[in-house]
Amino acid sequence: MSLTADAKGLHLTSHLSADCPPTVVGDESRIRQILVNLVGNAVKFTEHGAITVTISAAPEHPAEAGRLAVRFAVRDTGIGIPPDRLDRLFLPFSQVDTTVARNYEGSGLGLVISQRLAEAMNGGISVASTPGQGSTFTVTLCLGQAEPGTPMPTADSPSAPPLGRPLHVLVAEDNPINQRVAQLLLERRGHRVELANDGAEAVAAIRRTRFDLVLMDVQMPVLDGLTATERVRADPPPHGAPRIVALTANAMVDDRSATLRAGMNGFLAKPIREAELDAVLAGAAAYTDVPSGVAADAVESQRPEPTEEQTIREWVGRMAAESGDRQRVAEILHNFAERLPDTLDRMDQAAASGNTASLARLAHSLKGSSATLGANRFAARCADLEDHARRSGANPAALRDLHDHAREVVDAMEKLSHKLERTA
Repeated sequence: MSLTADAKGLHLTSHLSADCPPTVVGDESRIRQILVNLVGNAVKFTEHGAITVTISAAPEHPAEAGRLAVRFAVRDTGIGIPPDRLDRLFLPFSQVDTTVARNYEGSGLGLVISQRLAEAMNGGISVASTPGQGSTFTVTLCLGQAEPGTPMPTADSPSAPPLGRPLHVLVAEDNPINQRVAQLLLERRGHRVELANDGAEAVAAIRRTRFDLVLMDVQMPVLDGLTATERVRADPPPHGAPRIVALTANAMVDDRSATLRAGMNGFLAKPIREAELDAVLAGAAAYTDVPSGVAADAVESQRPEPTEEQTIREWVGRMAAESGDRQRVAEILHNFAERLPDTLDRMDQAAASGNTASLARLAHSLKGSSATLGANRFAARCADLEDHARRSGANPAALRDLHDHAREVVDAMEKLSHKLERTA
């Protein structure tokens, strides 16, 4: 996290208190995710000053025999939180207020996930904050005490790849700091990494070598990521085209739609979040997990593009797991499906009356909400309709196609919504 903090001129330090042993027994990945979420928030909401992480024993916290209560405190000098807004912090899809939501991107799920992870380890999270002075988030966990002589893990010990085998990943990124971060995250998971400094280098590398996954920055010199992807899709290499996932600091829906039209398979916002990276890696592993001896080009030709229901299901599974609120996810799906026919009717009326500005606006809004929920093909159709409306007016054939495809989207969302409600 120090790279992000350094970029903002923040001082990030950690301190291990003398009352805490150097080694404990616990769920390393869950603790790492909690700390990444909390430190990430501290960096995001702090413009000046410092962030300090302190680890200490918590003797006042009840713990079973052979276990130790450990306190992780993340203190920042950021914007702080008003006392009357503290109760909103651990609600899914919530931020403190709309001003914060405008200035700092995020769904508010990070704290919800961290709280649930802490509770799964018989712990919890508390917060103390003063507006304008900063906040301290404290995680208390009950961890096992290590046997005498247990060696300390080394910082450069790579994590075993959780996917069963390492992947061959190409990172196409012109910023050396971003290259270093991506390479570090991937290599610590046991994956093999190659680097390309621009889109032209990426295209050449893809033609030369078979990769399981390409992380492609959208904005690069010589050849941008979208054009590079279009060239790979138009003329795939003999050994098979890889999955290509966009890397961009611009997390706007327009950017997402552009990546889909270029032929990319997904989207990863910068700065990279480890949970989102793991989801991308898992998708790449599933995509390339084929029997040995099967020709790559044959596999590519046999593998159909994911259906709308499959991509929506992927979003549902990820969001339900991260938020822990299956009922809320079901409500979001049902709300979209219920409102979609009315939105399409208004688009028909705008087209019939020649109000192309209204048609483009409605298509733009529908594009954003459908892409957010994983309806990628539907979002791409909305993007095409929006572009046509802005350039040359309504496109009746595209609008009819959107109506036809909407039925598939509604059916998928209602089916998944009912399933979530039954298991909530």
